[in-house]
Amino acid sequence: TNHLTGEIPPQIHALQSLSFLSISNNTLTNVTSAIRILTGCKNLSTLILSKNFYNESLPGDDGLVDSEGFQNLQILGLGGCQFSGQVPSWLTKLQKLEVLDLSVNNLTGLVPSWLGNLPDLFYLDLSQNLLSGNFPVELTGLPRLVRQQGTDQVDQSYLELPVFVQPENVS
Repeated sequence: TNHLTGEIPPQIHALQSLSFLSISNNTLTNVTSAIRILTGCKNLSTLILSKNFYNESLPGDDGLVDSEGFQNLQILGLGGCQFSGQVPSWLTKLQKLEVLDLSVNNLTGLVPSWLGNLPDLFYLDLSQNLLSGNFPVELTGLPRLVRQQGTDQVDQSYLELPVFVQPENVS
């Protein structure tokens, strides 16, 4: 919550050890460029860009994120941007994703069944969108939520930084 405007500069690639970036509630623009640039931050595990890019279209181009991009991303917050479009298919490439917040946007279409294939996803917020159709049964099989062994094998020896979500206050 500052008064940041404009686009994320490409020079952010120089921050090779950047793992946590939260610049929500500003007036950033060009979400497509931001995602392209930030995929180059190889150590990024947490990315919170909520309440930016107002009324832009959430890019759906599957080629936006290549096989090298966002390989360590665990938390992605893109809520409260009033994005139009659909839940983007490039999210399937984020195989370490645990938390996904796309709430408070204007996303349309179906809830994608492929979300159920993300192996580590345990928190999904699609609230306050314009999604329609049936609830995908594939979500009932999210691996991280149905296997007890996954819970038993979680390494608790590191410091956890919880993500707090308040109603009406995305990410």
